[in-house]
Amino acid sequence: MGGDVCDVHNRHRANTKIRNTLGNKVNQLKENLPALPRAIAQYICVFAIVLWLGSFSVYSAFIVRVGAKVVGGLEQGYVTQKVTDGLNVLAAVMLVCMAVDILLHRKYIAKILLALRGLGFVTIAVSLVLLLYFHNQLDALLDAETMAKPPHAQFSPLHQNYQLTITFMWCACVVDLAIMLHGHRAAAAAKARNTNHATSQDKSPNAPPNS
Repeated sequence: MGGDVCDVHNRHRANTKIRNTLGNKVNQLKENLPALPRAIAQYICVFAIVLWLGSFSVYSAFIVRVGAKVVGGLEQGYVTQKVTDGLNVLAAVMLVCMAVDILLHRKYIAKILLALRGLGFVTIAVSLVLLLYFHNQLDALLDAETMAKPPHAQFSPLHQNYQLTITFMWCACVVDLAIMLHGHRAAAAAKARNTNHATSQDKSPNAPPNS
């Protein structure tokens, strides 16, 4: 009789363990499904920031210098005008990706990192607005039909402001990229710790029944 009771208890304990294991697996699956959009947004955001940073670096290191050697003087603005149009479009796309990434990760990163990312987003957005303003002012001084030399007294100060603003924006993007990657790693580490803790609890043996 006692053996039958022990068998029933053991089967009940085994069934309970199986149900708990299946329940944990289902919960992990539910947690991983929402993580997929975050992972995709993370990849796209990193790619967009790196693409803009690399494009601006190539523009500053090569295109401006080549334009100065081939065209020379303020007339090179006709060359760099088209390049900066593309950079501004990339920057706008990058801002959209950053906003989506922040919204998807706002519940999974520390508040201080979230605040820093929000500050970085606002800084970059304001910089882009200033870039568009200076760019429009510079475009008004360029006549693509005649390719005439723009007036130095008006063009040079605007161009210097544009260069300072885009350089500041480049630095802000580098800092924001570092903060974003740190936040993503911290969130992934916290999730891994929670998963390991849940798995260890699931594998821990139940206490033996009282005799």
